[in-house]
Amino acid sequence: MRPFVTPELESVEQVYRDRGFHLWFVGGCVRDWRRGADPKDVDLCTDATPDEQIAIYDDLGLAHYPTGLKHGTVSVMIGAV
Repeated sequence: MRPFVTPELESVEQVYRDRGFHLWFVGGCVRDWRRGADPKDVDLCTDATPDEQIAIYDDLGLAHYPTGLKHGTVSVMIGAV
């Protein structure tokens, strides 16, 4: 397992793959990991449309927020406390 990827995030990634989509880690989590720091959050990029992402999160019962749908951005809480 990649160092900052939790089992919950691995499960979400697997669902994306099972549905034929890709999921990439981008942004600050990659930078922090490369610097040896623990990421505070994880940014993902996917080829799934916002509607397809929302369907995945609904099916998984994950809270999500349409933070920037016109830019394709959906925020989701995975393993949050």
